[in-house]
This record gives sequence, structure tokens and C-alpha cells, in this order.
Amino acid sequence: MKHFDRKITAFYSPDDIEKNGMIAVSRTGEPQLFPLLGLAIGVVSPDVNRCQSHHDVAELASNAKKQAKSANRSHVFLSRRGGPSTPPEPIESQTLGACSVAL
Repeated sequence: MKHFDRKITAFYSPDDIEKNGMIAVSRTGEPQLFPLLGLAIGVVSPDVNRCQSHHDVAELASNAKKQAKSANRSHVFLSRRGGPSTPPEPIESQTLGACSVAL
């Protein structure tokens, strides 16, 4: 990661490096400072007894990625969570939109 952070500066001007980012036009058409490129890696170890589906694993991975991206530069976030934050509802009482589904 440190190697990446050192090498990525070759793609930026000295002014951008000094500002720790580059000014460009955002999607809204306004000038915005975009930080220098970095790596964000979220690592998870799902517990097979707590994750009931790939959706639970995806939630863990998404949260770990969000934590890694919150750092200023390249960062690896190692999640200690083994399962979803809240237990899933029993399938008999799941709600889909405005309708309840009883199976």
C-alpha cells in the first residue's frame, strides 16, 4: 500500500500533490477537490453459522469497504464482524413492499 501511494504521485502535478488532490468539475458542474487516488480494501471473515445467505456476506463486505474508503489514503480494514448486524426476519413474516407474504 505504501508502495502504491508513493508510485501514484507520478501521475499528478506537484501542485496536486501539495493540495493532496486535484480540482476538477463535479457531476453537479461545480469545481471540487478530488483526493489523490488510493487503494481501499475491506477484508471479511464470514461466520458460516451466522451468515444465512450471500446477502449477509455482501452486507459484511459492503460495510468493510465503506470503512476502508473512509480513510484519507490507501487503507486496509479488517472486519471482526462475522455476521449481519441484525438477525434476519423469519421467512414466514417477511414484508415485500406494502404486502406481507406468508409461506
